[in-house]
This record gives sequence, C-alpha cells and structure tokens, in this order.
Amino acid sequence: MKPLQITFFLLAAAIFLTQTVRHTHLLVFGGELSVLDQFASDYSERKKVQEERSTEVLLQEYREVAPKIFALEEGKGKSYDELKPIRDAHPKLYEQSDRLRGEISLRETRRREIRDLWLFCGAGMIMIPLGGCFMKRGWRWVGMSVAIPGFLELLWWSSPSFSFGGAAREYQLLLWNKIGLSVIGIVLLYASWVFAVRDHDSAANGSR
Repeated sequence: MKPLQITFFLLAAAIFLTQTVRHTHLLVFGGELSVLDQFASDYSERKKVQEERSTEVLLQEYREVAPKIFALEEGKGKSYDELKPIRDAHPKLYEQSDRLRGEISLRETRRREIRDLWLFCGAGMIMIPLGGCFMKRGWRWVGMSVAIPGFLELLWWSSPSFSFGGAAREYQLLLWNKIGLSVIGIVLLYASWVFAVRDHDSAANGSR
C-alpha cells in the first residue's frame, strides 16, 4: 500500500467514526432543554410552535399575523428606529410573528440541507466505485483522483451541523441521515481498503 492511501484511510476512518458517535450523542441528548427555560415569558408559546408537526399549520398562522403587521407598518420607514415604537406598542404580535417566521425558515433550511445531503453524497457514492474501476484497469492515479473526492463529499456532507434550536423533527431526521451516510462511508472505506490490499497482493504475486 502506498503511504498516501494509508494516510487517507486512517484520517477518513477517524473522521467517519468520531462524527458518527457525535451524531448519535446529539440524537439522544441534543434536544435536552434547561430547567430554567420553563420560566421564560414566552416558553409555552415557543414550545407550542416547535412541537407543531405540520408546517402548513404554522404557515396558516403566519398568514393571519403578517397582514396585521403590514397594516401597522404601512407608510412608515423600514429602519429599526422608525419601527421600534410600533414593535413596542404591539409586542405580542411581533413576538408571535418572529417565532412563526423563525421556525418556518429553520424547517425549510433543514429540509434543503437533507436534500443537498443526498444529492452530493449520491454523487460521491458514484465516484468511489468509478474510481475503483479505474484503479482495477491499472489507471491508479486516475482512479484515486476520482475516488478521493467521492470520499470527501461523504465526509463533508455527513459532518456535524453546528446549530440547534427549533425544527426539532427536521433536525432529528437530519441526524439520522448523517448517521446513515457516515456508516455508508465507513463501509465503502473499508471495502476500498480490502480492494486495494487484494490488488497490491495480486500485483506482488504476479511479479514473482
């Protein structure tokens, strides 16, 4: 085995394994809330929004709130100082709007991330065996130039997300997908290692 292959294998295996453990930990314990959260003034409203399963329900609530805010701000400026008196006069309305808009936006972001996750990782899972085919034909460096980017796609897109809060169901689904892709990456990595060792041994035996 060449030093480059050994080095890449060790680094990739370490990353896949450690991030799988991290994703599992976040899946089990990442949603824990502080006992102090229940004393926040908007705790019940925020919890209700976050626990609502249907995004369409939240969107319908936002459709009811948004026109009221538009009416209040009509003819006013858009700067913070110009809108602050209106927000101060209607705090509940603006708090509800901010909660709904924030939760809906975060759910959309998570869903797009899951979509992109499979698009790019799917490309990576095609590149890895394609690179293996090139190496099997004796085009070793061409094969590695295709297989390594395939693994890098899996490593990058199955890496941890660094934000949590809201969109709890979507976040859990994202973690499950990342765990699955990390496991797929580990399987492909070890399969590639076995393939490379057999190829090396066959070449060594053939040269004798």
